[in-house]
Amino acid sequence: MSVPHPDEVFAALVAAFPGLEVRRAGDEAVLMFRWDEAQLYGVPLSLTSIDRRLDWDRPAHDLSEWLESVGLWLMEDVENGFIHRARRRLADGYVELRGPGWPSDLRFWVEAVGPRDHDAWLRVPFVQRDGLNPAPAVERRDAKTLVAWVTAYENNSSGSPYLAQATVIQTRPAVAEIDHIEFAAGVPDTLILDVVRTATHAAAGAASVITRLSLPQLAVAGFRPQGDHQAVDTTFLDEDHDAAQALLDDELAKRGRWGRDRDEAGRYLPTTRVGRLGHRLRHGPNGTKKRTFAD
Repeated sequence: MSVPHPDEVFAALVAAFPGLEVRRAGDEAVLMFRWDEAQLYGVPLSLTSIDRRLDWDRPAHDLSEWLESVGLWLMEDVENGFIHRARRRLADGYVELRGPGWPSDLRFWVEAVGPRDHDAWLRVPFVQRDGLNPAPAVERRDAKTLVAWVTAYENNSSGSPYLAQATVIQTRPAVAEIDHIEFAAGVPDTLILDVVRTATHAAAGAASVITRLSLPQLAVAGFRPQGDHQAVDTTFLDEDHDAAQALLDDELAKRGRWGRDRDEAGRYLPTTRVGRLGHRLRHGPNGTKKRTFAD
C-alpha cells in the first residue's frame, strides 16, 4: 500500500476513536488513559509504521485495516495488563507506557489474589503441601488488612510445586507494605524479583509500597532506602528493566533446572520402570495433569 502522511494517519486515528484523548508527539500519537484517579498514562503509537497489524504479526493492507488492528490491540493488550508490563518514563504531565514489557521468567507462574477471591484460596492446602506456610496470608485476610496474596509455582505440566509467596497489607492510608515473603530453597533470582514486583503492582492503589525485608532484588523493582525501611512510589518510574533483563538472561543460560526443562527430563515421573510406564499411559509423557485454578 502507499504510505499515508503521518498527519493523515493522525487525523484518521482521532476520528476512529472519538471517545479517546489522542495527543501528537512528532511522528507518534499518544493515546491517553486514566486507569485510576491519581495518574494519567500515555501509550505512544507510531504514525509512520502502519504496514503491520498491531494485534497480530501480519501485514496491514491499508489504513482502514491498520485502524481496525489498533482497536483490537487496545482491547487485547493495552487494556489487558499493559500498565503492569510496560516500561515507564515521566513525560509531559503523564507517565508514558512503552514496550517491550517487563522481562518475566516464564518458567514460573506468579499471580496476586485478593482477600475476597474465594476460589483462589483453594490453593492454601497445596501451598502448605509444597513446604510453604500459608498461615500469615490467612491471618492477614481474616484480620482484613490483606491487599493481596502473591503465590508462584513452577510452570510445568503439573502446575507444581509452589515455590514462593508474599503478603501485601495496608494498615494506614496511602501506604501498603510487603510484610511477609517466603521462597523455597534454591529458587532463581528472577523468581524472587517477579514475586516482589507482582506484590508492588498489586498495591498500585496506594501511593507507595514499603517493606522492612532485606532482598537485593528490591532495588531492581524500584525500592529505595527510607530510614528503617525501603519504599517504592507506585508510579514505578524507578524500576530497572535493563537490570531485570540482564538477570533473566543470566538465569536462562543455566539450562535444565526449572519449568518445562524438568518436565522434559521426566522430573515428575515415578522412579521405577514399571511405574513410569503406567504413569505415562495414564497421564501422558509429561507427568501429572496440570492443576488449574479459576481466575
